[in-house]
Amino acid sequence: MKRKFSIFLNVAVLALCVCAIAIGVYSAKTASLNVSGTVGFTAHNCDVDISGYIYGHSTTVDGEPIAEPANDSEKKYLTYGASNTKATETAPLAISGTAGELKFGDVFFSDMGDSGEVEPITIELTITNKSKFAVLLDDNTTVAEDAGYTAVCSNPLHVLYIDSDEEKTTTLQYVLRPAKDSNGNYVNISTPVSVTLGMNFSKIDTDIVGNTADGWTVDSSGVLTAVPTIENYGSDTLIIPAMVDGTAITQIGNDDIPENIIEYKKVVITKDITSIGNYAFSECSSLTSVTIPNSVTSIGNRAFSDCGSLTSVTIPEGVTSIGDYAFGSCYSLTDITIPSSVTSIGDYGFGSCDSLTSITIAADNVTYDSRDNCNAIIETSTNKLITGCKNTVIPSTVTSIGDSAFSDCNNLTSITIPSSVTSIGKYAFSNCHSITSITIPNNVTSIGDSAFYYCDNLTSITIPNSVTSIGDSAFSDCYSLTSITIPSRVTSIGNRAFSACSGLSSITVDSENTVYDSRDNCNAIIEISSNTLIAGCKNTVIPNNVTSIGDSAFYYCNNLTSITIPSSVTSIGNRAFSGCRSLTGVTIPEGVTSIGNDVFSCCISLTSIAIPEGVTSIGDSAFSDCRSLTSITIPSSVNSIGKSAFSYCSKLTSVTFETTTSTWTVKSGSTVKNSSVDVSTPATNATNLKITYSYYSWSKNS
Repeated sequence: MKRKFSIFLNVAVLALCVCAIAIGVYSAKTASLNVSGTVGFTAHNCDVDISGYIYGHSTTVDGEPIAEPANDSEKKYLTYGASNTKATETAPLAISGTAGELKFGDVFFSDMGDSGEVEPITIELTITNKSKFAVLLDDNTTVAEDAGYTAVCSNPLHVLYIDSDEEKTTTLQYVLRPAKDSNGNYVNISTPVSVTLGMNFSKIDTDIVGNTADGWTVDSSGVLTAVPTIENYGSDTLIIPAMVDGTAITQIGNDDIPENIIEYKKVVITKDITSIGNYAFSECSSLTSVTIPNSVTSIGNRAFSDCGSLTSVTIPEGVTSIGDYAFGSCYSLTDITIPSSVTSIGDYGFGSCDSLTSITIAADNVTYDSRDNCNAIIETSTNKLITGCKNTVIPSTVTSIGDSAFSDCNNLTSITIPSSVTSIGKYAFSNCHSITSITIPNNVTSIGDSAFYYCDNLTSITIPNSVTSIGDSAFSDCYSLTSITIPSRVTSIGNRAFSACSGLSSITVDSENTVYDSRDNCNAIIEISSNTLIAGCKNTVIPNNVTSIGDSAFYYCNNLTSITIPSSVTSIGNRAFSGCRSLTGVTIPEGVTSIGNDVFSCCISLTSIAIPEGVTSIGDSAFSDCRSLTSITIPSSVNSIGKSAFSYCSKLTSVTFETTTSTWTVKSGSTVKNSSVDVSTPATNATNLKITYSYYSWSKNS
């Protein structure tokens, strides 16, 4: 079934045969180019004009050189009609109406430059819609794979939504540039290069309708829930109608993606639709373009999240709210403009859009601004920067950097945070993989959770004396960070604040800090009141007066090869040594009574461990994926073993229970799998713990 509500123009392609000859003098070369071709179309029930010309440096037409035009008035029309009649400078020949053909004559470009620089060649087409109704222009460009020249549309339209009672003219410019070899010289082209420009036109109006027989579905409240399959629809550009079977569409999607919409590359939304619902286009990975009409007032949560191919979107005047993560993870989105009507942008509205280079707010927006051309979104009333990009310059009037403001901005290499900033929000710079150093100004008092998480090339950070709190995972996974100093005023450090910083070799706490210390030059952070070591590194020496090792204290400290746990330690927290992939052996002191969840999980080099008498419980996944561990002894004091405690311990062949007279019960939740497991045979015990009953919890029968 082909769509019944659109009128299409069957447009032929423009084929350009391009030959290039590179002539060398020593290492320098010049480039020459001949261009010829045609563009033609057949129009049905539309009135569209197309004209065109070519220009470039040292252009020659019929033996006469034409210099590159300095402005529009100097452009030389190089168009030819069907009879090969040359157009004049003031009256270019054009094709229009129902049929016609436009030719480019034999145009020769010579001496285009040397190996240092080249003047581009521009093919320019002017398209005028004279139909006085809305027309959709779908433009595509392809170049042969073996081409030595590339043709790129410098102002790609993708989808052009013309909605006007008057004539509307659009210009397309295709820029041809020659390729260079590894030495920077132009490639010598010996075969023709084919460049194809394809254009499709269709009529759009607000009276188009769909029906359920064709695959359109709308519920009783006007929410579009399904569209035709791309196979039945007959095009990868979907035009959403005004109504289906007499029911007007007011919203697209509602906490779910309309069925089949994920198949389309381009979407045009017609008038009268007022809301784009939550998840409406989420994960439409093929979507490159969407046209939103002025009738839309709200864009829901995650409406376009994870649309990785979406390069541009125009948010029309009339939209008042943009939901949480509405455009999150649109990795190809390069620029955004927020109109004056927007009064609400949700959390992470444009988070993880790492290709963003330009952010603009309408000058008359009263809620948000992009003051000083800063390339950012700033909440005017609070002076909080909520979204930035690689080209952002933070103004000196900004007082806080919001949650996820620069998250996943992979191309951000450096940023200057002005002294006016007092707080850095959660995930503010997380996953900024290109940042190598950053200076936090002296007025900052708090660093949020995961603020610099996974900035894996960050080599240095200075935490100023003004900081009082460092959030959970604030600097986690900063692999290249080598040293940290905790200033005197810090009173709160979150869990895993410096975990997985495998390059850390030096940790120092200011001697005047009353909450934390690094006593005895231990290269660790210790909570004074509890004597708990909360963060360590590969060079940590645990002091004799430490009584506990905190949760995730050495989490993924990959370069830690050995550690001595003093007899003063009575507890080891969850994940304390998880992921210490170079750790080969460890002795647990006799005062420890329990081994927490994941304490030694993923310690892939661990070959031996001694569990002392006195330990009563072994937590979930405590030794999971210790793939080098071959044997272990379970002391008689142990009464419980958590689920997956020894899963994926592929080399474990012997588990000796010191008490073999008692049987064990294994169960999942309240469901008992076996109520009398015998533990007298070490080899069988190993199989039961790592395979047979690996995912069950164990308890000793009294």
